[in-house]
Amino acid sequence: MLDWSAKWINLIHFMHNADAGYLAATNQLLFVHVDLDTRRAAPMSDIHQERLAAMMAEHGTLPMPPQAGRAIGAARKAAD
Repeated sequence: MLDWSAKWINLIHFMHNADAGYLAATNQLLFVHVDLDTRRAAPMSDIHQERLAAMMAEHGTLPMPPQAGRAIGAARKAAD
């Protein structure tokens, strides 16, 4: 996990070749939590935010991967 807010999660995945051990691919994703009634980004439930905070506390100790791009980033707002 690279970052998160109440409304989105930014992840990066790595795929390694199991036989040769080299990095074969990366995939960076931005998930947006959408309220299907309003069709707008909306905050996740408190339990989900608590779990994400715990996960980020562990992932936040890792160095930022050099493959992580800036183009997918989402601006953090005070209301997030």
